[in-house]
Amino acid sequence: MDSHIVTHNSARKKKDQFSTISVKSTLKESDLREIFDLLKVTFYDLPFFESLISEKLWLFLQHSNTFEITEASTKHCVDRYYDVSSFDDPTKPERKIVLNQIRLVFKCCTVLLLGYHPMLRSYRCKLRRNRTHVSI
Repeated sequence: MDSHIVTHNSARKKKDQFSTISVKSTLKESDLREIFDLLKVTFYDLPFFESLISEKLWLFLQHSNTFEITEASTKHCVDRYYDVSSFDDPTKPERKIVLNQIRLVFKCCTVLLLGYHPMLRSYRCKLRRNRTHVSI
């Protein structure tokens, strides 16, 4: 039974090695501004985007060239910019929903940072325009 556990753990370690990518962003400010603007347009319907997200999101983008993007850093990127415990108020369950929406914005930002990375640019969707509509 112990050998099965060891084998299972070894398999998990190998899987983790191949499923995790660590990338350091090296983007220019114009790229960062483009990502920010895209997120702002995408999440325009969040009534608290300007008041609660935009400033910290821009700060996160500016810091993105100083840390590696990993699965772990993506999971905890909001924790660096917000007091997450302040959203955990049992009398105001909507605060938890707001925190989850903030996390969604930051995770989308991380995906865009990866998409703008020179190593991964070739995987980005290209806009194709024709006379009647835009398709992706």
